[in-house]
Parts: sequence; C-alpha cells; structure tokens
Amino acid sequence: MAKKNKVEAAQTAAPEEKKHSKGFLALMGTLAVIGIALVVVLGAVLYMVNPWYIPQILKRNYPEWFEAHPFISRFIPLT
Repeated sequence: MAKKNKVEAAQTAAPEEKKHSKGFLALMGTLAVIGIALVVVLGAVLYMVNPWYIPQILKRNYPEWFEAHPFISRFIPLT
C-alpha cells in the first residue's frame, strides 16, 4: 500500500515539474534572444565606431598633448 501511494505521489508531481520546466525553458529562450540581440547591437556600434581609428582621431584633435608625449605619439601614425 505504501509503495502504491509513493507511485501515485510521483505521478501527480510529474505534471507540476513539467510546468516548471516549460517556464524555465521559456526564460532561457528569452534570455538567449536578449543575449543575441545585445551581441548584434554592440557589434553594430563597434563596427560604426571602429576603435582602431580612435587614437588617430585623438591625435588629430589634440596635437599639443601628443607633442608633449612623443613616446606615445610615435605608435600612432596619422593617415
């Protein structure tokens, strides 16, 4: 009798666990979509800004600072 009650309890608990797993899967799917969207947006911003040009832009806009720091200035060519 005790074994039968344990089996029934396990069977009634199983559908409840499925609800939690569906909610968990929905949450993980939502987080995956948000993560992919963040990667796409940050990639687009990085592509537009192009950080390789930032030192050249700074050297062009602030030449007096780079004249005062010749060691750093020699690594940044103006093109």
